[in-house]
Amino acid sequence: MTPKKYKEDLRKIDQSISECETNLKYCSNEKQRKSYQDLLKIYQNEKDEFVKNHSPKKKKVPIVYWTPESKGEIDETDFDRPYLTVSVHKSITERPPEDSIRRYWSVKNDRCEYLVEEKGYVVGVIGSVVIGVFQVSGWKIIKEGDNEGRVEFTGELLSDHPSIDYTLKDRTVSGPIQYFNYPDDWTD
Repeated sequence: MTPKKYKEDLRKIDQSISECETNLKYCSNEKQRKSYQDLLKIYQNEKDEFVKNHSPKKKKVPIVYWTPESKGEIDETDFDRPYLTVSVHKSITERPPEDSIRRYWSVKNDRCEYLVEEKGYVVGVIGSVVIGVFQVSGWKIIKEGDNEGRVEFTGELLSDHPSIDYTLKDRTVSGPIQYFNYPDDWTD
């Protein structure tokens, strides 16, 4: 429905309501008064239903995510342990950085175990810029809720890791997860 047609139809309903209210105001007969009150309720319900079903489309405001500035480039040799990068550009506005980095990832069990055994890292990135490094000490699979079957890591957020605020030049995927420094047979 075009905005012009919407306004026209809504105007007609409003006009009917206005006429009914005017007639109700000057009506002296109780039976007619009751009829106008009933009719007024019908028009108001019709208007509510019309607005609910035909409200004009609102333009979606594009979401602008925060983009961190990089201090330079680093590569996987700057990490002494296995790590996986996780893209947190959407969740960082909803949760603290620690939770955005450690929670709700689709990671295979053997990779999680390897990260724990090697005291590896989960690296939160926006674009390819590192915004946080989480050292993994454990993991668990979420058993219920919206994130059922996904992995939540436990450990410690390292606020002083030397890679923070640097761009990972080897990060080549646009998806949420990418693995680095894993045994050769696991590379994606």
